[in-house]
Amino acid sequence: MVTKYKGLTTLESTELIKEYGENIVKTNEISSLRMFLNQFFKPLIGLLLIADIISIVTNSLNDAIVISIIILINGVLGFIQEYKSKNIVDKLRSLVSSEVLVLRDGKEVQIPKSKLVKGDIIFLKLGDIVPADAEILEENELLVDEASISGESNLVKETKNIYSGTVIKKGTLVAKVYATGKNSKFGQIANLSLNTKKPSEYEQNLLRITNFTIIILCVFATILFIVHFLTKPDSDIASILL
Repeated sequence: MVTKYKGLTTLESTELIKEYGENIVKTNEISSLRMFLNQFFKPLIGLLLIADIISIVTNSLNDAIVISIIILINGVLGFIQEYKSKNIVDKLRSLVSSEVLVLRDGKEVQIPKSKLVKGDIIFLKLGDIVPADAEILEENELLVDEASISGESNLVKETKNIYSGTVIKKGTLVAKVYATGKNSKFGQIANLSLNTKKPSEYEQNLLRITNFTIIILCVFATILFIVHFLTKPDSDIASILL
């Protein structure tokens, strides 16, 4: 099967990497510090911060200390959970093979996926994650999971092209790479997600629940404030507000 195709030479691949860049798709990485600080930019935490400020202004230091401790504990617990989730994802990524079998200088060799370039002949089998967009040259009972680019979990019988990020669920194939990195379909989707600020459906639902809770709290707090102020007009307004 190797003798049917020419493939690239090491020199050609080096020149193409200079022209198109490495086969890498940028992801939305976040630093640990920013992850921790993000825990404090939430609506419910905003309410606690307002209460904390009122406590400080009214010299209710005991209340201020208690509220501050609650805010800090919430932030630390949220950070720990998110950090653990990030580590799990990183470990899963490390389990995925970072190399691909290609035809270079007339021989089948394993190279890092990041060094894959346009024109490379690649050989994929069951379980492999497709490293770049490629034209199918040969395939044997090929079935592909394209959920990463289409959102559909159904297996697809591909005969023409195969796309980066999809998974070989059955069969084998030989393909010729035509797009890598940010130029691949997966790279375009990833770039779109990085530049899109629209929250996910989960985040939208969570925000709706949070906002609803805050509205209920504010309504009841307002009613209690008015009733308390009318029945006990001599009370300290700041204490009632807190």
